[in-house]
Amino acid sequence: MPWYAPSESSAIPLSPVGEIESAVNSLTVQPRGTFDKVRLNSFARENLSMKLQRSVIRDQLHVFALAGIAIAYPTYAFLLANPAYLVANRITSGYLYIIIALTSFLIPAIIIGLAVMFFVLMRGFYSAYHRLVIWGLLTLIFMPLISPLDILPFWLVLAISIFLAIIVTSEYVNNQFTYAGFLLLVPLAFGLPIYFALDANIRQVLMPEASESLVWRVEEGSALPPVLMIVYDELPLVHLLDVDGGIDKTRFPAFASLAEEGTWYANATTVHDQTIKAVPAMLTGHYPQRGRVLPVPANYPGSLFEILRGEYSIHAIESLTALSRESDDAIVLQPVDAETVATDMIIFYLRSLLPKKAADAWLPLQNGIWGGFLTQANLREWLSNNAGWRQGERALNRRFDMAIDFIEQIPFFPRNTFHYFHIALPHRPYGFLPSGRQYKYPIREDKFNLRNMTQGELDQGRAAHILQLGLADTLLGMFREKLKDLGYWEDALVVVVADHGQSYRRGRNNRLVTQESFGNVAFVPLFIKYPGQETGGSDESNVQTIDIAPSILDALNIVDPPIVDGRSLLDGEEFAPSTKMVLSESGSEFEFDRAAYQKARFQGHQEAVRFFSLSDARSDLYNFGPGLEYLGKKDGELAEFRLEGEVLLDNSEQYHSVDLQAKYLPLFVRGQVLSDTELDLHNMVVAILVNGVVRAVASPYRSLDGDVVFHKILAEDVLQANNKIAALLLVWNPATVSAVSIIP
Repeated sequence: MPWYAPSESSAIPLSPVGEIESAVNSLTVQPRGTFDKVRLNSFARENLSMKLQRSVIRDQLHVFALAGIAIAYPTYAFLLANPAYLVANRITSGYLYIIIALTSFLIPAIIIGLAVMFFVLMRGFYSAYHRLVIWGLLTLIFMPLISPLDILPFWLVLAISIFLAIIVTSEYVNNQFTYAGFLLLVPLAFGLPIYFALDANIRQVLMPEASESLVWRVEEGSALPPVLMIVYDELPLVHLLDVDGGIDKTRFPAFASLAEEGTWYANATTVHDQTIKAVPAMLTGHYPQRGRVLPVPANYPGSLFEILRGEYSIHAIESLTALSRESDDAIVLQPVDAETVATDMIIFYLRSLLPKKAADAWLPLQNGIWGGFLTQANLREWLSNNAGWRQGERALNRRFDMAIDFIEQIPFFPRNTFHYFHIALPHRPYGFLPSGRQYKYPIREDKFNLRNMTQGELDQGRAAHILQLGLADTLLGMFREKLKDLGYWEDALVVVVADHGQSYRRGRNNRLVTQESFGNVAFVPLFIKYPGQETGGSDESNVQTIDIAPSILDALNIVDPPIVDGRSLLDGEEFAPSTKMVLSESGSEFEFDRAAYQKARFQGHQEAVRFFSLSDARSDLYNFGPGLEYLGKKDGELAEFRLEGEVLLDNSEQYHSVDLQAKYLPLFVRGQVLSDTELDLHNMVVAILVNGVVRAVASPYRSLDGDVVFHKILAEDVLQANNKIAALLLVWNPATVSAVSIIP
């Protein structure tokens, strides 16, 4: 009878795994006997040993196959669905090969190596270890299959996966046919990395194609001016405007100055609502390619980097694209962070195992799939306290420092340099003040899904956004001063633009262009100060961001520029198109005639005027909305306006002793209003007093749980080293005081 054969009473043939322990026991030394018996025993022992070794090899081939499905496949699936992650995080071919080797070969090799060690050194533990590995890998395979049933809680998904894994493992151990069938999965494990590497987008990272520099000539006698291009991210034009529709000089003095010195294209719109499509369009002058196309030179030939590279040095930082990567002198301020990429991969993998609700609650993807979710603290610190990550603290929080570094590097480049800076401001995550100081912004947002947020939370996000727009204005002023100090400003060609805007409507995608959101998402600020321009002004014609590249080439007097979809804004003989076209990640294509896009712009502007109280001279970057009349009043002046209701502040002790030199200031105030009666929230505000004086006013709202809550970001200069902070519920409009319940 073969060593692996079942007993006569068994109906199902046993697999070798189920017989290894008994086989090991049969290797004991036999009693002395005849010469034939000894020789037969030796032969049997050698035969059995060979069968054991062959069984172990098959066992580990099974492990390799299951590991490929359980570990490598989810990783590859994410990267195939989101190849832009590779570009945004500067992952080169070397790093990608490491990811392939790690997920498909190294991790399985470690598991297999331990099995071999047990077989050689502690053979009695081998069988139990192998069964445990098979069960664990099968559990990891079943979880992503069950987790899409989002109605199931995580514990039930895990329980079902474990149960199914136990059943299959039992069959694997006890059924020879099941055992043999697992070998059919081995080619799949080898095929996964090959399939992954052959994908068109992945292949562009593994084997990037070189693009040839375009030959261009400058008109004879033309001097080459410095070129500065600043691309802001997620900046709707309407947030820059004052009540009359001009650039707000009070809130954004640097943008207003640029509008006076250069040309403000007041009707400029993006051509796509996603960064990785919108930015290549403005750098090439072509409408973006449809479909999942990486923003690399091979897919977008003829960019400004390629055209200017022959005569200009390149000083560039790209947040999410990689069109400048072939420039020998390009400076990349965001090198690959191996630890960040590794932790990102772990987070993405763990999300694949969880139901969506659990994944969003435990491992939320702040700002989509761009990565860098951990704080700058090391992994051990993060594991002990990951609250900062849950609040949206990311590697991008270095944005301000990166901008300062970029500005300080400008003098080290020659005059004829193309300085290109794409910064993720005023883009989320929030937490910056206009000065560059930081605070903790604790409201987590669901990327592209605002259904799980109240309008009050969205409004608070909009308030935080306007503060980071203040920082964008501060940085613009610093760029301007640096060029002035170098004597470059008068002759420089300066372009300031945003890739797209965003909207703040509950239950709607805040970034996708729709008929309703066009005024907020499509309209972007565009300013161009041409070399030697002495007077500024506004241009009301129909301008799109694909007009930027041909305008730059025209301003540089380049002969025979490439044919593009956009038009030069300096060419007075070229007519502006009668309609605007914007492509969306949703797959839709929107075309607006002049009457339609002007109406959308007007509606977006009027909404911003109301939200930011732009018609009230008391409003600023921090305070707007109802209750501005209370600012500056002392506690004793508020008695006649106080309403019934107890106001509780969260963590109020943090304000008692403040380190004014700390990296983060405790400026985010939130709390809850308690009342025995139903509150008319439209008729009341919460006044926040710091050291007895009203420094901010917040509008309370109902949370999804029905509680009356409020949030407010305090101005940086209201805190002292020691503070007493309080909050009072006040009537909004004193004229209606008789209609509400005032505390006697």
